[in-house]
Amino acid sequence: MEYIGKKCNKSVARTALRYLLQRDLIIIPKSAHIERMEQNLNIMDFELTDEDMDRTLQLDSEHSLVTGSHQDPEIARWFIALVK
Repeated sequence: MEYIGKKCNKSVARTALRYLLQRDLIIIPKSAHIERMEQNLNIMDFELTDEDMDRTLQLDSEHSLVTGSHQDPEIARWFIALVK
């Protein structure tokens, strides 16, 4: 993703948001900083090529780096405990 961002002269975050937008996925970026909020809204000034999209898709390991698998019962119980 960093390579594609550099090629497009955009941050990794903006490149990732653009990737999601081009895949017609819902995007809900979060930031507490005005500058980053503006950057998050400003992703319409470039487009990823089909090659960039394919390359990004190959990064998917089908495993969450944040919480593990959402199909793991332990992870599900952990998450439910958080929101109670």
